[in-house]
Amino acid sequence: MCDLHDPHEPTPTGSDANALVDELVVALSNARIYRPDHPRVTGAAAALEAGLRAWFEAAPGSERCEIGTADGFLFHRSRPLVGVSLSATRLIQPLEALGSGGVAFLPGTRAQDILALVALLAARTLEPRTMGEANALLAQRGATRVRLLPPYRHEGLALGGVTRMSDPEA
Repeated sequence: MCDLHDPHEPTPTGSDANALVDELVVALSNARIYRPDHPRVTGAAAALEAGLRAWFEAAPGSERCEIGTADGFLFHRSRPLVGVSLSATRLIQPLEALGSGGVAFLPGTRAQDILALVALLAARTLEPRTMGEANALLAQRGATRVRLLPPYRHEGLALGGVTRMSDPEA
């Protein structure tokens, strides 16, 4: 998947973005309650890994699966995820605090990548202060298939949606 998408492009049916967000939020919520290796946390990470595998199988050739955030809401492929946004504050708040516009999952994302992301975002006090520091910490923890994205900005109604600001780390 590239940074800009045709809003009319169909979403892969193997696993929809709402289900992916739900599993990530479950992992984040459980990580705040239980230890990182607790079955509720690792089980949610495994479920998200399986969901991402299905998503990529349904979207052959996609470079990444992006879940974006802007103005307190989540979106995927320029489509708002209103329902899950209402229950995803555990995901949205830390992303916004880091100045991030979302999360990108690359093909082959493993549960270990997801657990590193969950540990980062579920911390009661965010260790990194910026998106760049967060990505460096993820890499240091061996999470090579997940990355925080730069903020989104609206290009105007005439352009039809949300686009990504340039990524200074790209």
